[in-house]
Amino acid sequence: MVGKGQYRTGDWAIYIPEGSLLPDPLIDELGLTGRLAGSKRNRVKAIRLRGELSQGVVASPRALAGADFASAWAKDHNFADELGITKWVPPVPVHLSGQTIAAPDLIPWIEIEDVKRYPDVFEAGEPVVATEKIHGSACLYTLAGGESFVASKGFGSRRLGILRSDENLYWRAIEAQGIPAVAAKLARGRSVSQLGDGDARLSVGLADRG
Repeated sequence: MVGKGQYRTGDWAIYIPEGSLLPDPLIDELGLTGRLAGSKRNRVKAIRLRGELSQGVVASPRALAGADFASAWAKDHNFADELGITKWVPPVPVHLSGQTIAAPDLIPWIEIEDVKRYPDVFEAGEPVVATEKIHGSACLYTLAGGESFVASKGFGSRRLGILRSDENLYWRAIEAQGIPAVAAKLARGRSVSQLGDGDARLSVGLADRG
């Protein structure tokens, strides 16, 4: 999303991807008041403009006036903190939520970056294989000190586990697939600090039927 004729080839600007939450002052400055998604009208969402797919916002905020964009680009610098932009995390459905507990040893999900951040990663004519993530949920499981920790992607990023419950879909999936027994066999009595990623972390994909 960018104003027609606002930029020319060679101009520097920032790209705010879909799924970003913008603070009110920035929304006002960019003239996007009431035009974004979400209950607070502050979330960037993919839309079609004049028949073309728009997957973000291109802008030059006043807060970055005088910034060395060429140097920032070379260092892969992210201006999100300076602009107060955060990432939108979808609300957790009831059947996937639950009472949380501190889980400092829980291994979080590895964040996969958007390929649009690396426009030169492929060369013209290079064969590639593209896969698509279907809508679903990422389930995290960690065995630490003989104790099982289960979490969603969001809870895991905050080192929070979900207290075991028969109502929780993550726990039901973990136990139905016998994951705790498999993890115990892989660990063979070693601690998390002695394990490699392949031993300490097991992930399960849950289809979201809600």
